[in-house]
Amino acid sequence: MTSYGSSFMGLLQNSNKGTLQINVDSKTYAAITDVNEVQTQLNRLQQGDLIIGQGELSEEYQSLSIKSIDYVGLTHILGVWLGENIILKFKNFNEFSLYEFDSKDTKKYKYSQWNYSLSPLDNNDWALFFSDNNKTQLGRLEIKNNNGFLDILDSETGEIIKSTPLRKPTLRQ
Repeated sequence: MTSYGSSFMGLLQNSNKGTLQINVDSKTYAAITDVNEVQTQLNRLQQGDLIIGQGELSEEYQSLSIKSIDYVGLTHILGVWLGENIILKFKNFNEFSLYEFDSKDTKKYKYSQWNYSLSPLDNNDWALFFSDNNKTQLGRLEIKNNNGFLDILDSETGEIIKSTPLRKPTLRQ
């Protein structure tokens, strides 16, 4: 029997039997947990989402018992999001671009690139940690379908500095 506890990184997959599966190092394991908080977090994720966490891998039972989820990559947020005087483009699970427009002259804008990571919070929100070469910032991201909110937080007090509604444009058919 091979069983060990450690950090893992994998992509969530759905199986035809209604159980979650995770692909770790090109092998597929049943994703299981006995931690209620982790089960709630797993229920929020979709096929193709990235999970980084702690767990116990069992080669004998072809299962990964997930003890905690530290970071996630959400397939649903990838792409362009529109906000008040901003455009966010989530390029992948760890990079986004930000275009901030002048509210008086939308031809003027500031462009920046950021590295980010997402962690699940107790409610349906996600903690967003993002940094460029100069600073690190903290935010809270709430996403429901193609709408959401991005709150930028003061890293010392946790107070909201700025709140921006977001929407993901959809293609018309």
